[in-house]
Amino acid sequence: MILCAIILGIIQGLTEFLPISSSGHLVLFKDFLGFESPGILFEVFLHFATLIAIVIVFAKRIGKIIKAVFISRIRIKGKHWVVKDENLALFFYLLWACIPSALIGIFFKSSIENLFSNPVFVSIMLLVTGSFLYSTRFIRCKKKHKHNGLSSTMIGIAQAFSIIPGISRSGATIAAGLWGGLSKEASVEFSFILVIPAILGAMILELKELSMAIAAGSLIIYIAGGLAAFVVGLVSLILLLKIVKNGKLHYFSYYCWLVGIITLLMKLCA
Repeated sequence: MILCAIILGIIQGLTEFLPISSSGHLVLFKDFLGFESPGILFEVFLHFATLIAIVIVFAKRIGKIIKAVFISRIRIKGKHWVVKDENLALFFYLLWACIPSALIGIFFKSSIENLFSNPVFVSIMLLVTGSFLYSTRFIRCKKKHKHNGLSSTMIGIAQAFSIIPGISRSGATIAAGLWGGLSKEASVEFSFILVIPAILGAMILELKELSMAIAAGSLIIYIAGGLAAFVVGLVSLILLLKIVKNGKLHYFSYYCWLVGIITLLMKLCA
């Protein structure tokens, strides 16, 4: 079981940041290899491990945002609120972008969880992921805007759809940011900082189950998978930053299409 946890942790670390859908790959690997994970809690724990990698890579920006929340002020000019500190403004845009996925999680949690046992559906969603990744090669906007309501809304909606297994969260949100006029660096940064409250929220919801797992002596399984996810995830995130900076995000579309088609054919012909 520990070996299974490590393998799933490696898969999570590779696919959480690379735009090929971590949830989709976990579903497919468990289906084709006959792996049985300890459940949703285990997958949330793997996400938490990769969250630590995000905090390490973007520590400087995260620190500036936290500082701005406590120090910077909002000024009222006429009927409008004026936020001059860009880090405080970024904080509000992040909050706004969290709303769509929070609503989806609250009202459609059970329906979405059922999709995690449907490899055929996941395969189709991988084809969808490949399509929007490929679309980024057509972005030719020379003028890159700062974060605004439009870009944060687009990224928030993209993250909401990525709750569906097979839809890459990183791929969807980065692509949405690029189409919203953000720079490559700003899109990646916003995408990964945005996922922090979502993962923390999911972890809080599963605290009761985690305490039960610890009582049952299953903690070693979570630690093994978590360490694997963290180490591999840290390397994958650094790699993705270089890939996006070089404008090669659409390269991952070929992989998503290949995996989606092969797994779909295998399931339909079985």
